[in-house]
Amino acid sequence: MTDQSVQSEESSATLPSHLAAQDCAGECRYSLPQYGVVFCAALLTRMVHILALKASPIFQYKIGDAARYDQWAKTLAAGSWMGEGVFYQAPLYPYFLGVIYKFIGDDILTVRRVQALFGAISCVLIMKAAGNLFGKRSGMLAGLILAFYAPSIFLESLIQKSILDLFFLSLLLFLFTQSLRSRNPSYWLGVGIATGALCLTRENALVLIPILGCWIVLGNSKRIGLQSRTFTQILPVNRFVWMAAMGMGLCLTLGPVVLRNYTIGGHLHLTTSQLGPNFFIGNNANANGTYQPLVPGRGDAKYEQQDAIRLAEAEAGHSLSPKQVSQHFLSKSVSYIKSEPLSWLGLIGMKAAMTFNAMEIIDTEDQYTVADWSPVLRVTNVVFHFGTLVPLAILGLVVTRRKWQSLWLLYLISGAFALTVVAFFVFGRYRYPLVPVFIIFAAPAILFLEEEIRTGNWKSIVSSSVAIAFLFAICNFEITSPNVGRGITLSNYGVQALIRNDFSHAEEFLNEAKELLPKSHLVHNNLGVLYRETQRKDLAILHFRIATELEPRDTKVRMNLKRILAVKTLE
Repeated sequence: MTDQSVQSEESSATLPSHLAAQDCAGECRYSLPQYGVVFCAALLTRMVHILALKASPIFQYKIGDAARYDQWAKTLAAGSWMGEGVFYQAPLYPYFLGVIYKFIGDDILTVRRVQALFGAISCVLIMKAAGNLFGKRSGMLAGLILAFYAPSIFLESLIQKSILDLFFLSLLLFLFTQSLRSRNPSYWLGVGIATGALCLTRENALVLIPILGCWIVLGNSKRIGLQSRTFTQILPVNRFVWMAAMGMGLCLTLGPVVLRNYTIGGHLHLTTSQLGPNFFIGNNANANGTYQPLVPGRGDAKYEQQDAIRLAEAEAGHSLSPKQVSQHFLSKSVSYIKSEPLSWLGLIGMKAAMTFNAMEIIDTEDQYTVADWSPVLRVTNVVFHFGTLVPLAILGLVVTRRKWQSLWLLYLISGAFALTVVAFFVFGRYRYPLVPVFIIFAAPAILFLEEEIRTGNWKSIVSSSVAIAFLFAICNFEITSPNVGRGITLSNYGVQALIRNDFSHAEEFLNEAKELLPKSHLVHNNLGVLYRETQRKDLAILHFRIATELEPRDTKVRMNLKRILAVKTLE
């Protein structure tokens, strides 16, 4: 019996009748026009979005991490490829930017075009991965869902590492589904390379390494093209080779970074040294489930590392290595968890709810505000969002449950990413790696519903619709006000306009932010800076005083007030 006959045989035995015909025998093959439809749809959507933003005042803005990545990439492109110190932030995206700056150009339009290209390739990879698992129609649908998925369009246009998160995870899923139908160890070499690269852009991807190892050891032999051989027969040969191939791939990507960190810092760090501070931000007595800076008013990426070091060394009473700084904050979080377990469990519950909620929790910009300038986002935000994807993915898990022996790796991948988000703190882009896996399951769910409607199976239609509606209501329940994300975004835009001496846009952005977030000390401080720079000192003093009252611990605000009062006195 050939491998293809085994695949076909299992498909009919394990899938519901509605999907049996959609499952493919052997590798799922698409024609060039079929690839072209998904690729062009994704690329065109992203290019239209970029062109719409190009006409807006926000196009050149680099906020938070984006400014840090841009500066880092320019240093790399200038020839300083080794850098200084142990990596504090994931390094792959700045190096990706550095290569673009060096060989293509360092303008933001060029970067966004390159990222749009990577996003379109990712859609094709997900199309192929879903097709390998559930058939051509599911694959095409999965690729198109990702092509029009609003958070993807938004995130891929930012100077942010989310584009590499999507690309390398999509590549990993593609290579894994290819390995289901071949004993060729090159697929597992590729899985190792993709996983290692993903770890260098998203540190919590390290949890995938033991999960992938478990699959190699325990994976269903029938579904990986080994016909009817027993587990003990294939372990000494194929599984050992696959494990070695994956390990080689991991070494090729992670090895140079480990060696570089050890050479420069004297300690072994697989990727970065920010584990402890990040865990503390999400797990302390004042945590609220999302990001809060270690020092009030210093949430900018350029302050994070120096503040972590300064605070840890002040509490320890002596200088600390990057590893010791990380351990210091880990220890503080553990102490909090032990002393207030009920409070911590409540915090975990809140983070879990936020992780699966439709709202994309803001980092520095939110997609709902950006949609003011992008017709593409205004349309896709309505349907192609996380609150729609999650119910469909859950239905897909149910519909495809009889294929669990081929799919449990995907269950563990999505579960591991969700747990790491809940364990730390929630941003929309932090949960983004869940999206490719969820889309793979959403596609067969949609085809299942289509088949039920076509055959008139109304009992199944009603029960499925009720379940989806219930899950949709839960996922779309408003946990945080959209005013928060919009207010923070407009405040950040106001600061960027101030940096460029664009006072008219700065005033417009900051006054709208004040209306949305009247109790934000940062908004009032930014308004104070605006009025100071435009020689409206009485208004500047008013807003600096309000900011100081709202957050007396922010030394920067107090200093701003002190300086302008001194100037006013001299006048």
